[in-house]
Amino acid sequence: MVNQRDIENRVNDSTDCQYVLDRISDFENSDDRTQLVSISKELFSYEKKYLPEYTGNCDVLICTVGMREAPIILSQISVKPKRSILLHTEGSEHVADKIQADPDIKKLNIEFKKIEIDDLDAAHNYNVLKNEVLPQIGNRQNVRIDPTAGRKIMGTAVGSFAFFYRIPMIYLHAEEKMGISVPFTGKICDIENPYDYYGDVDMQILKANFDNGYFDAAAEVCEQLRGKVRDLALGKKLDLLQDFIQVYCDWDRFLHSSFASSAKERKDESYLSDRLKSICADCKRYGIRLVREDDLRQNIEFLEEIENHWKPGTNIVDKFRIVDIFKNAQRRAIQGKYDDATARLYRCLEMCAALLMEKEGVCDINKIDYEKFAADHGMTKEDLFARFKEISNFDSPRSPPGLNDIMTILQVINVPSAHMYGRMNSSDENGENLRDKRNRSLLAHGTNPITREDYNVLFNGTEKIIASTLGKKQFKQLARRSDIPKLLI
Repeated sequence: MVNQRDIENRVNDSTDCQYVLDRISDFENSDDRTQLVSISKELFSYEKKYLPEYTGNCDVLICTVGMREAPIILSQISVKPKRSILLHTEGSEHVADKIQADPDIKKLNIEFKKIEIDDLDAAHNYNVLKNEVLPQIGNRQNVRIDPTAGRKIMGTAVGSFAFFYRIPMIYLHAEEKMGISVPFTGKICDIENPYDYYGDVDMQILKANFDNGYFDAAAEVCEQLRGKVRDLALGKKLDLLQDFIQVYCDWDRFLHSSFASSAKERKDESYLSDRLKSICADCKRYGIRLVREDDLRQNIEFLEEIENHWKPGTNIVDKFRIVDIFKNAQRRAIQGKYDDATARLYRCLEMCAALLMEKEGVCDINKIDYEKFAADHGMTKEDLFARFKEISNFDSPRSPPGLNDIMTILQVINVPSAHMYGRMNSSDENGENLRDKRNRSLLAHGTNPITREDYNVLFNGTEKIIASTLGKKQFKQLARRSDIPKLLI
């Protein structure tokens, strides 16, 4: 059980070395438990003297205290912390006192603090650790927790605490014979944190962030995980996941519609569908599944439509971008960012107005030929403006016309979507309408934040207008194709 060469290397005094080897031989050849205890006690002073020094960086050592002082004394001597917190129970407090009174421990000038925990109540112990121990330890990477001694339930609570708060753990491992530690087999071992090794807790945080549209936060968690996980398979998955999340970060920022004077000048990174296809191919190659394949396929198809309808210029209006901005607004609202969401919904309405005018033969809403428009609908320009005034109380549209102007013109010719817009902006009991509230929001022309209630009214109205503009079936299909998939991790 005991490696003779290891003892010869550790015990550099020849007399001591021979004595230790002789007594260990007696220990190994004995089946008398009383004699084993006696030999173990005889050799304890030699163990303390020749114990290898712990190589990790530890300023604070936190130890559970059971009914034997020897394991904690050995840990203290090996680690040599500046401070130590002894987690004792009511019944083991006297052992904590023995540890501090040990002459070899006193030489180390360790600053000790005793904190009482319970034999069995893990929840209570966890609370004590969180509220009394955690505030005292500073930089957690310079702390070690040693749960070697004490009852198993004590070690369970302390271990859970260490793993969750990412505090490194050590353990004094020794071979045993008849329940007695074999002298000179004890060594300090670093305990790998499974949360760090496999990243399970952080992976769930990552998933929650991504699934709720917090893509930048998900990317940050993923980057942190990549730097610390040890599992090779998970490491490869995280590499792919980082690229995958970045696509959705860029999608959320509308990178697909970046300005360029020509298609040749578009940056490769703006082709989000190609990036997703590449990630999809790598996932298949390595047998990794990040999301449902059908969800990913539909996202790729939607992004291809966005990219194929790109054109040089500053104002791209099409059904795909309307749905994309609408879904983006939904994500902002889920996050409680109602002003951001409202700004996006307002843009959806502007694009719907432009599409509706395009259906009426007007390709540029900033240059409307009102005489031709009126004639195309069997009226004169004067008739058009008279009807316009009846609805809006303004003599004529502004130049260039705003959203309300265009929707009013469309109401004159009885376009259903425009009538929906008119009803949505009817005044409430306080004489206010949604347009007024939007205009007074911080992202428009005022300082009043949009409430959830006002946003919900605007959302429902905008959804109906988009469905009417695009057609309910097509709107539903495009919305499904642009849904952000849920991570399968």
